[in-house]
Amino acid sequence: MVIAALESHQVFGQPIVTAISEASEFYEAESDHWDYYNRNPEQPYCQILIDPKVKKIKELFADLVRTEE
Repeated sequence: MVIAALESHQVFGQPIVTAISEASEFYEAESDHWDYYNRNPEQPYCQILIDPKVKKIKELFADLVRTEE
């Protein structure tokens, strides 16, 4: 339903290829993985993969993103 709406409004310019399926069994992450990005911003994984995504979200949805005080 959401994917159809996004595609009908051509939000991304190309078809969405993400498959939606029923959730399988969920395993909670171990505590050392919790809040990894905020605890390890200097790690290459965070700088190369996560930072660009966070910046894009903040640009696209600036009016919805909470600023830290």
